[in-house]
Amino acid sequence: MRKCATLVIIGFAAACATIAPRTVPYPNAQFGRFAFIEPVAGSSRALVIEGEFVVTPDTVTVTEKHAACDPIQPPDLRLFSYRCGDVTFSFDRRDPARRAQYTVRGQRLAMRTRWDGGFVFAGGTATRRLTNEEYEVEATFTGRLHSTPVGSR
Repeated sequence: MRKCATLVIIGFAAACATIAPRTVPYPNAQFGRFAFIEPVAGSSRALVIEGEFVVTPDTVTVTEKHAACDPIQPPDLRLFSYRCGDVTFSFDRRDPARRAQYTVRGQRLAMRTRWDGGFVFAGGTATRRLTNEEYEVEATFTGRLHSTPVGSR
């Protein structure tokens, strides 16, 4: 009986010794406060996304300069997602500071050529009179969020 109790104690001690200490889930991730100023390429108006986000080991919080931010259900569970007005931010859980994206709705320029209904007579032949006109269309812009660390981390 005494031998059995000793084996139980040794087994329990060995089992406890194999438990690793708690570590950060993604050791290469950067934590702290990060700022971003992102001009949206391709937009017909000067569209700039500006704000900051804070990365902790278990979450990301976002503050956008022009709108309040609310967490949303991400399309992929490997992401943290926030909607801030017309902008949606997605942060990869493994490395949110370096793998962040934005999606925003905006305007872009488009061009169309139209026949204005008239004819041009040149050298005895009639040709249609065409005009080019620019107009704006709704578009979705997606890009990588470039951030810089703020203060001490």
